[in-house]
Amino acid sequence: MKTASDELFQLVHSLSSSEKRHYMIRSKRNVSDRAQAKEIIYSAIEDQQTYNEAAIKAKLKRKDLASFPAVKKELYEDIVDSLRVYHAKRTPASELNALMENAYLLFHKGLFAAAEKRLARARKIATDYLLYSRLLEINSLERSIYSETVSAGLADKLRERYEEHKRLLAIMTNINDYTEIYNQVLLLVKRERVLRTPEQVKELDRLMKSTLLRDETRALSFNAQLIYLTTHMFSAFLREEYDRAYQLTKKQLHYWERYPHLIESNATRYIQGVNNLMNIASKINDYSDIPNYVKRLKKINPSSEYVRAILLDNIHSIEHGLALGTGDIDRAKKIILDGEKIFDQYGQWLNEVRILLFQLNGAITFFIAGDYERAIHYIQEAMTHSQMELRQDLQSFARLLLLLVHYELRNNKLLQYILRSTKRYLKAHDQNFKFEQILVASLKRLSSARNAAEEQKELLKLKNQVIGLLSDPYESRALHSFDFLVWIESKLEGRPLHEVWGPPRPAEKAA
Repeated sequence: MKTASDELFQLVHSLSSSEKRHYMIRSKRNVSDRAQAKEIIYSAIEDQQTYNEAAIKAKLKRKDLASFPAVKKELYEDIVDSLRVYHAKRTPASELNALMENAYLLFHKGLFAAAEKRLARARKIATDYLLYSRLLEINSLERSIYSETVSAGLADKLRERYEEHKRLLAIMTNINDYTEIYNQVLLLVKRERVLRTPEQVKELDRLMKSTLLRDETRALSFNAQLIYLTTHMFSAFLREEYDRAYQLTKKQLHYWERYPHLIESNATRYIQGVNNLMNIASKINDYSDIPNYVKRLKKINPSSEYVRAILLDNIHSIEHGLALGTGDIDRAKKIILDGEKIFDQYGQWLNEVRILLFQLNGAITFFIAGDYERAIHYIQEAMTHSQMELRQDLQSFARLLLLLVHYELRNNKLLQYILRSTKRYLKAHDQNFKFEQILVASLKRLSSARNAAEEQKELLKLKNQVIGLLSDPYESRALHSFDFLVWIESKLEGRPLHEVWGPPRPAEKAA
């Protein structure tokens, strides 16, 4: 049986309150036979939390049921048209679209001078916002106009457009080539996050040997420069060259500040840059730049509910990381609980990785705070994403953290079962590295320790084994998601984890 499409549901629930109001005003002018059916469908969808087509059809008159697919399609197009009218001249892109549409209309009417005036305004917008593909389109239409007219300097104008066409194609090809390399490196980041094998390092080395990545002068545009810097940043991050990664990210954000008007129109890219800076700051334990960038993020005026969702999620994530990284566990808990409201309202616009990260941040925070039941809730939520291809490292970490929670709760029988299932999961997903093997084996022994002395002896052994892995460039990366050493020390000292949690410390020596 064919599944009912929820595209209309997604569109209706993506509308801001002002966009809804604009649509409703326009729809009242519609006196067609299907107007009432559209109003019923729209209102029903607006009231639904999840799409239920049967419930919508139950509200329609019998005569409208046969035409339901057509009415649903018409309603979708009506809303899109309403959005286009509402946003006309509200953004550079919509203003440019209107100018180009008018220029084409005037050109086909033979009103070439009027068309050129619109193209001149369109050219300024496209130039200001570095819209190279639109400049190419403007260039082509201008050449069409020149070919239909006879004027002084025509040969020079055509030659100028020819040279510009070549330059724009070169810039776009350059951006495309950089993007291809960047996407391959990004996939490596999304898949692995940290390099745990020599094969992964070789794969990164191969990608970074591209001649385009030798120096920045090969990047022919602002966009290409950003991609160049971001690609090198990811490479440095994967290699744990965090100081270099931090400077590359700051340089990238500095480039954005040269074009402040581009930040609004490319908000998600700028937001991601600040988020990258925060991730690296947590590795070098230097948060001094972060508050100023958070202030800058809060000044962004989102162009849509989608951008608003991305903005709020990243501000939340950065402020949580700042609280956790500076040892303010109470504030970290509050931020997580406040974040639930963001995900309830905007979760539909956030991808699965962002949701998974929020859930794991919640699990870590409440585990540190000693609220193990709430930690389990977040871990179980995170484990519902187990079929996700990307970030298997996070899925593996969720299972390791669940082991620690049940150890803390002294659920020894249940822990024995979860230990076995965790071992199977790690092997099946190529995540069974030395650190994981050591931790799983140690927790098995800890869960069957006969007394406190045995337990302390095993914890000390685990501490020394983990410290021994710190010199291994691959195994030490298992400690990136969570400071297991601090947890071990809290158990050895008999102190709550939240009391000893704080900024990262220098690597220790085995006892």
